[in-house]
Amino acid sequence: MGKSTIEVQMDICFRHSRRNSYLSRKRYAGSCRPFITYLNDVFKLQNLRNLHDKHVAAYITERQNQGISAKTILNDLCAIRYLHDLIQNPRYELSDNRSLQEKYGLDLEKAPAVNGDRSWTNEEFDRMLKLATDLNREDIKDAMTLAKELGLRVTEVIAMSRAQVEKALRTRVHTVKGEAKNGKHRDVPLSYTAERILRKLVQATPRGGKVFMKEGEKSPSSCKQDPAIY
Repeated sequence: MGKSTIEVQMDICFRHSRRNSYLSRKRYAGSCRPFITYLNDVFKLQNLRNLHDKHVAAYITERQNQGISAKTILNDLCAIRYLHDLIQNPRYELSDNRSLQEKYGLDLEKAPAVNGDRSWTNEEFDRMLKLATDLNREDIKDAMTLAKELGLRVTEVIAMSRAQVEKALRTRVHTVKGEAKNGKHRDVPLSYTAERILRKLVQATPRGGKVFMKEGEKSPSSCKQDPAIY
């Protein structure tokens, strides 16, 4: 028996994707296959463009009823959102975890923290801010402040595009999508300080450009070449 229509569509999406590493894509595809099988068997879904929150919520409920761990379910959600980003012209946006819980009464437990709290202490932040000031690097000061204000990783800040910033200023919510670690999408409300910085930065960024990356730079990891960031 051959593959279902949406299984073929999923394979095409992953085949053409170059986002993240090969191993990450392979892991996401492995997590998505049971989901796609579920959509085909239970909802008879024929087109991945019609993927909706209700499908995700029903699948998560089914996984919880099977006794699947919270960590695995959260990883499933990351993989599903990764796949959704690969779909051409999807009809619906997928909600973040908090919205899914509120809309469908889900109980999404947090996976246990690993390696303790990695966030900067106030003392560490102040020292880095002073170093950036001494080096006359306003861009680094802005990136660091946005990371602290919005709870973002440095690579997530560096990857910000003008389009993302414009949307954040319209909605007062910054959406972290493809640049997120392990594909963990999330929406972050803007603070006053973050909004002020983004309004300044968007004026200096050309349309289609990245706020902190020069034209031709392909990866946020290029920031590691600048010792001032550390």
